[in-house]
Amino acid sequence: MKRPLLGIAIAFSAGILSEQVLDIPVFYLLAYAVVFLFLAVLFKRSRTAFLIFAALVFLFTGALASKQYNSLPRNHIKNLLTVPSGLHKQVFLRGQIINEPAQKITYYKMKESRFLLEANALKAARGWQPVSGIVSVNVFDPRCDFKYGDRIILEGEIYQPRGATNPGQFDYKKFLERKKIFYVIRARKGDFYKIVSRGRILPVRAAAYKVRERAERFIDAYFPFNEAAVLKAILLGKREDIDDDINEDFVKTGTAHILAISGLHVGLLVYIFILLFKFFRLPFKVWFFILAPLVLFYAVMVDSRPPVTRAAVMTLVFLLGRLLKREQDLLNTLGLSALVILYLNPNDIMDIGFQLSFLTVGSIIYFTPRLHHYKAMPLKALAVSFCAWMGSAPFIAAYFNIFSPVTIIANLFVVPWMFFVLSSAVIFVLFGAVSPILALIFSQTADFSILVLLKAAAFLANFPSAYFYVKSPPWILILVFYLFLFLFFERKRVGIRAKFFLFGALIFINLVIWINVIFTSEAPLKISFLDVGKGDSILLEFPRGGTMLIDGGEALGADMGRTVVGRYLSSKGINKIDVVLATHPHTDHVGGLVWVLKNFRVGLFLDNGDMEANPLYAECQRLIKQKKVKKGVVREGDTITGFYGAKLLVLNPPLRKFEELNDNSIVIKVCAGDFSALLCGDIREEAAKNLLLVHAGELPSKILKVPHHGGSLGDAGQEFFETINPEITVISLGNKGVNREAQSALNGLKTEIYRTDRSGAVIITDGRK
Repeated sequence: MKRPLLGIAIAFSAGILSEQVLDIPVFYLLAYAVVFLFLAVLFKRSRTAFLIFAALVFLFTGALASKQYNSLPRNHIKNLLTVPSGLHKQVFLRGQIINEPAQKITYYKMKESRFLLEANALKAARGWQPVSGIVSVNVFDPRCDFKYGDRIILEGEIYQPRGATNPGQFDYKKFLERKKIFYVIRARKGDFYKIVSRGRILPVRAAAYKVRERAERFIDAYFPFNEAAVLKAILLGKREDIDDDINEDFVKTGTAHILAISGLHVGLLVYIFILLFKFFRLPFKVWFFILAPLVLFYAVMVDSRPPVTRAAVMTLVFLLGRLLKREQDLLNTLGLSALVILYLNPNDIMDIGFQLSFLTVGSIIYFTPRLHHYKAMPLKALAVSFCAWMGSAPFIAAYFNIFSPVTIIANLFVVPWMFFVLSSAVIFVLFGAVSPILALIFSQTADFSILVLLKAAAFLANFPSAYFYVKSPPWILILVFYLFLFLFFERKRVGIRAKFFLFGALIFINLVIWINVIFTSEAPLKISFLDVGKGDSILLEFPRGGTMLIDGGEALGADMGRTVVGRYLSSKGINKIDVVLATHPHTDHVGGLVWVLKNFRVGLFLDNGDMEANPLYAECQRLIKQKKVKKGVVREGDTITGFYGAKLLVLNPPLRKFEELNDNSIVIKVCAGDFSALLCGDIREEAAKNLLLVHAGELPSKILKVPHHGGSLGDAGQEFFETINPEITVISLGNKGVNREAQSALNGLKTEIYRTDRSGAVIITDGRK
């Protein structure tokens, strides 16, 4: 075999995936591995038979590695502690901190410290009992000063992390489970904690974290906040402080890998040091014995993420090959990198960073040489950028629902410019540490290079047709795409003419487009009540593609516009919203609309005309003017039309408004054939009484969105709900719970009740959930 490690890595990966899907018992995995190993030895003279049996051996070996990694000991905290989803339990835990705690100040001015704790004892009714396993810890206390290696005793609420409750949302629970973390502890001021001793688990890691901490303080002292945040991200792997708008610019241009430590950063840093070594005329053997430990130390310092580990392994193989004067095969080296990463953690195969890193590098290595007729350097650079984009675009569309044609151009500038950014940053750190004057001089150069990078990303992100939101393509289509690419570049070997590929591609593209058009035109009315905690966000999708977004949830602390509403819209391939309606100007309804207005095209913005002195609603108004969005005010008696097969009646607020802002919430009745839905915003008792008095005949509806997150409607509550008499009732709320009187009134009806805090997003199509 020309590339044995690549073949082994593919078989090993297939085994991991098979085991995670099928959950095969260990006995069968071990038995099959032994049998196929015996057959491989028996048929070693037959090349075809040997390769088949050897591949099966590594397939079952990969499955065994996955099984062993994910098996938990009896005293694991998951097996000893039972905390149902959505509930919490107060516990005392003893253990050791195994990573560098990340500290920040929350939006409500509380100091938060996050870290991983390797537990060794749990306090139960009978006293302390030994446990194992890792838990994620969040401590909210201004006194906290935790360090890597500290042995601590901690009191706090332990609970299961909540998974994705909305389509398209990041699944934090699965992310932690891939690291074998099943519980989170939240400790607040007043909870007990004690640092038993300051310790170190791995001296090299402790030293790496100390270097990173000093570098962070050094950068913060010489750079403005945003530039410091970007520099810490691209040099030290610390992304916590990056502004959301800056991060989004890089996502839209397909250059988000710039803000996360990846193989590009490792490669550029190695190249910078090689240039320094050449400048000082150091022999290659000296290079090796300096660079090899330096690369490993850097990988540890940035927490050994899969892309960094891949780059570190490939760099070490390259350096070792140069030292031994042996020729290297890049695809074979790529296979070795995958084996190292998956041996340490088989679950990394599901890590997005792992998949994109290997896809991108593999595409560059495999496809670029096949574009051999491009000899001019600019065209070669364009070919590399195109191959990287081509190899990763389907997975980026599947995971992030974005398609960025501008990526090809963006990488032509960003990747070379990163050399200047990192060079100036390295020089600043190395020489600035010696002299404050040199630090000031070199910080100006580094600051300028970062500003140029940010301006370029912002410019390219706003370039016409720079990006599109797309639905996640089916995995079968992604596989067909990669098969098509492979056959196209190997067409001479397989004997297929290029014109047949072109013809097939045109048929395939037309099928995808027209099937999507047909399904869109025939789609029924759909209402999505998103889980945004204590807040509202409702998406109406009408036949023939019309869309209306009502409210956007909160944006203080967790921005629901970015994490929930935006992700849901992009997962559906929505790029333009015909109408955005803000029921009233409270932050738990309009906060997330800031993100929506920034990142989506909006045809018309409607509200009730009320103004409140909160900065989020003021920002909405500023964005409406800046983007020249049409704006209107609606009140009782208005009808919103223009959506095929449906009309929307505005039942509240009346022309003579109430004193209470909540009572002035816009109430909409959606009518489409025999389907109807009443969306009540945050109205309270006065508005409910007025609706019963003026619009009693229009209130009955099949679907009800309960007012004010299940709050009290006073004396009007019972009659209000009985008049509507819904078949399906939806309550959008956080963890506060539903008012007892409102719950009692609803329980007296023959209605199905869904709560977003329990069910997650509630999606109703033509009256059917």
